[in-house]
Order: sequence, then structure tokens, then C-alpha cells
Amino acid sequence: GLALTPDHLLALALRWGGQTTLGELKAKPEGVLLEPNAPGTFLGQRVFTEDGRVHLDAPRILADLPRLEAHARRLEGEAGDGKLALIGRRQRKSHNSWMHNLPRLRPEPAPAAIVHPEDAAARGIEEGALVELSSEAGAIRLPARLSDEVARGVVAVPHGWGHEGSGLAFAATLGGGNVNRVIPGGVMEPVSGQAIMLAHRVELAPVG
Repeated sequence: GLALTPDHLLALALRWGGQTTLGELKAKPEGVLLEPNAPGTFLGQRVFTEDGRVHLDAPRILADLPRLEAHARRLEGEAGDGKLALIGRRQRKSHNSWMHNLPRLRPEPAPAAIVHPEDAAARGIEEGALVELSSEAGAIRLPARLSDEVARGVVAVPHGWGHEGSGLAFAATLGGGNVNRVIPGGVMEPVSGQAIMLAHRVELAPVG
């Protein structure tokens, strides 16, 4: 039978999209500028409600609002416990962790724990110092980076790092910490079924 190559599949997909072709892309390695998306075209005919609108007042969501409000009050009450709220962030060039084991792609340097300078000073943490991020679930170590772009009471750690013991020879040398080690297991958002990865309370302290 006919064997489809990646070029065949790409050509078909581009032709289906209707804005460019594989031949045009090959002729313009710098890229092809497409027309901007027209307002209001994203949903198209995908909303099948009778009035054509997205209904955000689903009964299950409304029923969950009291739990959400109670959780918000609990977070406010924890603000003075001396801990920080752990949040994540992306690193543009590392594409989560997909490319970390490819030396030729030269991923970004391993991430740091990004913390507000006032929170760092209160803990005796200086720029670049090795710190330990810990919770009841576990601990990781990584350098600190001070930035007033992070709110007070928060520590931001990019996800997708910490490959030691993973069997990925190159990625294991890159450093960084796996935030999954400090996030409690089994904490789920009940409506979506999504694991809760943000706003867990953690300790941050200098090492040594």
C-alpha cells in the first residue's frame, strides 16, 4: 500500500487549514504570516445550547461555590502561619520537560525558587543561595532567585524539572527540583477531577 510520510501528513493538514501549503512553507523558511483570527470565530458552531451561549451556571458548579468560599477563607487564615503558597510557572524554552534530554536543544538553565525580596530577607535567604522547599509530603533543594514580580507570601517554582533517578541520562544532570515531591498526593478538585497543584503551604529555608 501507499506509505504516508510526515510530509504527506503535514501537506494534508495545511491544505485542510486553508491558509498555506507545505510548498509555501518550504519556500519561506522564515515563516508565513497568516491572517489574524477574526473576532467571534473561535467557538463557531461548537456551542450546542438552545440560545447559543456558554452556560457557566451549571448546577454542579453552583453547588460547589460554598466549598470554594470556605477554602478561600481558610487560605486567608493561613496567611500568617510563616509558610508560603507554592505556585508553578512555565519556562518558555524548556516546553515543560519534553526536550530536557536532548543536548542539542540546549534547554534553559535549571529553575530557581522565585521569592519576593522581603520574604527572602525574613528567612535569611540571599540571591542564588541554596534553599530547601518542604512540606509534609517531602522536600526539594534548588537555588533562590529574588524578584519583586512575585507577590509576597508566594514562592514560584517552574514545573517539569528534577530528573534525577529518572533514567534520562542528560536531563538528570540539569538540576532543578521536582515540585511533585512537595505537593500532597490525592488532593483533587471535585468538580473537574483535576489534581490541585497550586497554593499548597510550604516552608522555605536556606540550606546550611
